[in-house]
Amino acid sequence: MRTDHEFSPRFRRWTRFGFALALALTVFFGFRVVMTTVFWSDPRHTDQQIESWMPLGYIARSWDVPLDVVFDAINVRPDERRWRRLDRLAETRDVPVGALIDTIDQAIEAYRQARPDTSSGPNPGPNPDPNPDPDPDATPDQASQ
Repeated sequence: MRTDHEFSPRFRRWTRFGFALALALTVFFGFRVVMTTVFWSDPRHTDQQIESWMPLGYIARSWDVPLDVVFDAINVRPDERRWRRLDRLAETRDVPVGALIDTIDQAIEAYRQARPDTSSGPNPGPNPDPNPDPDPDATPDQASQ
């Protein structure tokens, strides 16, 4: 078995380079995960009013619907670009942006009505209390009255 002093300088240089590259990639992707989590955790990005600058993937993510719901609503093939902006899509199809927005809104509403578990709003948690105590300081005799 080799000892540390037997490795060539070239081997050590490549080892350091590999470690530095792995560390840089870890920091980069870790930063992206944190920033994405922070961005989508902000309530301002949930159910955001659809606007012409928005890409199709952004709309699906904001409204928490599968991308296929948005694609099917405006007849976009899955092989078309996911991040295509509404205004550019309307321009290539020669239709008003408002018509695309209305169609997507209707599709999202239909999807949510068909699947009520996907509706927006605060998550009550895994086990909400069906009978919350109106006065936590009340004694059992006072609470039953």
